[in-house]
Amino acid sequence: MNISGMNNSPEIHRLANSIAGLVTVITELINAKVKEANAARVAVDAVLPQQVSQPIVLEGWVSKKGVAEHFNISVRSIDNWMKRGMLPYIRTGKSVRFKLSEAEETLNHCFKIRGR
Repeated sequence: MNISGMNNSPEIHRLANSIAGLVTVITELINAKVKEANAARVAVDAVLPQQVSQPIVLEGWVSKKGVAEHFNISVRSIDNWMKRGMLPYIRTGKSVRFKLSEAEETLNHCFKIRGR
């Protein structure tokens, strides 16, 4: 069969129509997903300014000395609490760092005075 006879064959026309239909369906699906994404973005943009009324403050890490000053105790007490596993910390090389919020939460749990 030569090329000119192939261009007019019914199989080629059916294949072209099938591909065109497939392209149409894919385009409709993509457009629907884009509309959903835009609607979600509009909803988030509408809610976000109401929820973020205060700036977000990221908590930093402090040294043993900083924790000792915060709790008004000695650095030696911090060392003892670390050895007993009463104080969460991370070690990076020779340096030890704490998050004050985690330290407070843990110490409140460990030293909570119970009523009678």
